[in-house]
Formats: sequence, structure tokens, C-alpha cells
Amino acid sequence: MTRKAKTLIILLGWWKCQPKHLQKYSDLYARLGYETYSYVATSKVLLGGPVIQHVAAVSLMKKIDQKLVEEGCSRVVFHSFSNNGCLMYLACQRVLRSHGYKWKYIGSIFDSCPGSFEAGVPFLALLEAYPDQPMKSLAQFSVGAPMLIAVAYIMQQKHPWLRALQILGGYKLTSGIINFFYHKGMRTVSQKCPQLYLYSKEDKLVRHEVVTKVADAESARGIKVTKQEFIGSKHVAHLQSHPVLYEQTIDSFLNDTLE
Repeated sequence: MTRKAKTLIILLGWWKCQPKHLQKYSDLYARLGYETYSYVATSKVLLGGPVIQHVAAVSLMKKIDQKLVEEGCSRVVFHSFSNNGCLMYLACQRVLRSHGYKWKYIGSIFDSCPGSFEAGVPFLALLEAYPDQPMKSLAQFSVGAPMLIAVAYIMQQKHPWLRALQILGGYKLTSGIINFFYHKGMRTVSQKCPQLYLYSKEDKLVRHEVVTKVADAESARGIKVTKQEFIGSKHVAHLQSHPVLYEQTIDSFLNDTLE
């Protein structure tokens, strides 16, 4: 069995991602000679905090174990999309550190992540999920929609007095704490395996400055890091906008990782 055939790619989808959306990535990996397993964390898992994420990760790792046996694979690469996928990646890494597995984790791909948790991002994410159904995006916010939209608007403003309201309202403190532990997790939980970061300056949900900052921090830890910018592509749309470059970048990274 070849090194590619022994490697399973775990696709951790973005929020509101559908199986059909990840299928094109499975097709890409199939062309390159790899098997895949897809998982998308629900809103309950995403918003449920570390305990619920840990329970979901333990369940996911059991399914990965079964898939590895079925396919005869012994190596795993995680491909995480957006913050939803990245949070599950971190939860899986914590499980890896506390449980013994016979298979080997050899690398990670971060597509449009990790980002920062900022006001307005959930609403923008819903608009990305339902671009032709803005009212459905509003409905997802339930009863609290008007308040959250107002907060999202305020947080995007640059006026000093509005920034003061943010601080007085405790948003800066809260988001700062979340981001601190989120990005600290990248530094302390991730094993020292090669990492690939895929990003765009036109991404409205995950700022490229955050992605490159995390990537540079990981590189400073002695991890082999590769960064690839995609010009003009939207959030988790790099494959759609640049199919050839995207596939070449993935193929090159995996070939280097398997050497």
C-alpha cells in the first residue's frame, strides 16, 4: 500500500456547511489518491463550550478509528474550514493528547482560519450560508435578532464614542478572553506537525492578519509552516475561485509531509 493510500484526510466543515459542499473537496482528494472522512459540528457543538466540544470530539475520534480500519489507513491529516472546523480541530487535538491511538497524526490544513471572534461575524456568516435568503439569516437569530444586528452594526463603526460603548458593555473584554484561549490553544494543543494556511485578504469573516499572525507564531515554535494567499476569493471559496492553484498547493503540501 502506498503512503497516500495509508493516509486519511479528515474534513472539518464550516458552520452551516452541507455534505454537498464538502463533496468537492472529497473529489479533489480522490483525484490525488486519498480517502476522506467528513464532519460538520452543529451549532450546539460550536456554541456549547469546551465540554460539549470534547464529547463531540471523542465521538468523532471513534468514528475516525473505524474509518481507518475500514480503509486500512494509519495516518491522518486534518483539513479544517473556518472557525467551526478549527474549534473541532483543537478539540480533537486535546483528545489525541489524552487518549492513545495506534494511528499517526501527520499534518494540518487550515482553510480560512483561525480567525477572531468579533461582533457581526455570526450574522455575516449566516449571510454567507444563505446569500439568496437574507430573511432566513435573520430568522436564525430568533427573538434576539434585532439586538444582535444592532450590536453588529455598532461594533463595525470606527467612532471613538462607539468604541467606548464596546468597552463599557464588556464586549472587548469578553471577546478578548475568548480569542486569547482560542489562539493559545493553537500554540499549546497542536502537535508539532507540518501546517498549511490558506487565506485571502478579501475574506470578510476571517481577517488575513489574524491567520498570518497565528501561522507566524506556529513557525516560531519550530513547526514547518506553509502559507498560501488566494487573490480575490471569499471565505472558504478558495477552491471555487482558484481550482488549479488550490489543488496544486494541497498536493505539494501533502507530498512534502509524506516524505
